[in-house]
Amino acid sequence: MSLHYFVSPVRSDERFARWLHDFGIMLPAHMQSRFPTLREICAVLEHLEGYSCDMGTDYSMGGTHWEVDIVKRGRADTQWISEWANLCVMNYQGNDDTPLAFYFRKGFARLTLLIVQRLAQICGPLIIAPDSGFVPLLVTPDTDVDQVLRAWDD
Repeated sequence: MSLHYFVSPVRSDERFARWLHDFGIMLPAHMQSRFPTLREICAVLEHLEGYSCDMGTDYSMGGTHWEVDIVKRGRADTQWISEWANLCVMNYQGNDDTPLAFYFRKGFARLTLLIVQRLAQICGPLIIAPDSGFVPLLVTPDTDVDQVLRAWDD
């Protein structure tokens, strides 16, 4: 759970395609996507049933950092830790309609995959890669999050 999860849109450059190919991910030539806007990220998070969000930014103090903690509602104590994730948007300049790069600072893999799958429905396929050496995944609007998670854990 202490992993960073990096997210990237599908790009048409050759180096990116070769890197994915090294992990067995073949991209059709026409497949491209983009990063989501902050407005799109917030809309996806707003529709996550059973989760609450705590958003914050340092933009008013001259910063460019926007982040949100997403936490499953329910019992959370020393016996049971609730599913959560921390999503960070980079280079936020106050415009909620500009596509922006983002990553997950930490969190549960299932929740990060669920959010990326929902964003892929808006932005097109996205690549998610943990910083721990795991294989990157191509996440599409049709991705079965639980099935992919089982394959990722193998």
